[in-house]
This record gives sequence, C-alpha cells and structure tokens, in this order.
Amino acid sequence: MNSPAVEVIRWAQTQFPALLPGGDSRPLMVPPARPKPAAASRP
Repeated sequence: MNSPAVEVIRWAQTQFPALLPGGDSRPLMVPPARPKPAAASRP
C-alpha cells in the first residue's frame, strides 16, 4: 500500500513519535499553576 495518504501518515509518524499507535507516555505540557484565592476577611 503506497498511496499518497499512507505515505503522509508514515512520514508524520517518523517526525512526530507521539502519533504512533499507543502514543507517548510523557505529557507534552504541564497545566499552569492556579493562583490561590486571597483570604477574604469577613466582617
């Protein structure tokens, strides 16, 4: 099977290992730290 679509998928998998079946076990990004809400003083 050497259709252009299959060739593009094979090329993409060599350039981007996370696209391989099973993916990459390491996360690509870490979520940003959420700021802690300021302690509200109650009257």
